[in-house]
Order: sequence, then C-alpha cells, then structure tokens
Amino acid sequence: MRTSAELAGMHVQNIGKPIEQQDLSTYSPNITVTFPFAPEGHTLSLQGVEAASKFSAAIGEFTAGHTVEGLVILADDDRLTVSYTESSVFKSTGCNYRSEIVWTGTVEGELISSLTEYYNPLAVLAALGE
Repeated sequence: MRTSAELAGMHVQNIGKPIEQQDLSTYSPNITVTFPFAPEGHTLSLQGVEAASKFSAAIGEFTAGHTVEGLVILADDDRLTVSYTESSVFKSTGCNYRSEIVWTGTVEGELISSLTEYYNPLAVLAALGE
C-alpha cells in the first residue's frame, strides 16, 4: 500500500521527465490538475492522466537544468501538500527561472485524483521575456 506521502514524492519525481520515464501509476486515470495563478494564455487546467503526463514532460522539453530544492511533503490518508523551490533555465530565452511551488492534492484509492499547483506567475513571465 502506497501512502499519500509516497505518492506525492512520486509526483515530484515525474516532473520534467519524458513520458516513458514517468510513473503514471501514481495518478487516477481521471485526474484533474488546476493552476489558479496561471497568467493569461497559460495552462489553467488539465483533465486525465495523459494530459497531466504531457504537461510534466513538457517542462523537461522547454527548460534546462530543472532542479527541486527544499522538498517538504505533508500528507494524511487522503490529502497531500508539497512545497519546494524549482529552478531552471528557459531554453527559448536563456533566462533563469526560480519559483516557490506548492502543490495540494487529493488521494482516492491509493491514486492521486486531483492536484492544484500554486506558483509565481511573474517568475514564469520574466523567464519567458514577457
């Protein structure tokens, strides 16, 4: 039996990896992922494990040197919260990106069924040169 904390750690390990290297057994097939702080024109939500996996893989495609620092995971039976600092360089601009990240999520039947990512949209826009 995988705990909510283990699932949260597996989710973080999936970020930036190519789809074939991700452990998709972490997620419910119908997972919902939302990004409430996304700037206009950026991804606001995803539905389904395929969309979530493609989004995670894209991070590794458009950034270089993706790192996660200061990982903290808090979880109980059906909720998880993950926080860390994410850093990378956006390939399209060569600009550095650094942001505090917080994920909250719901776990149902040993699968992550929903995730919400809170990040600094100004850091994304600056790294994109916008």
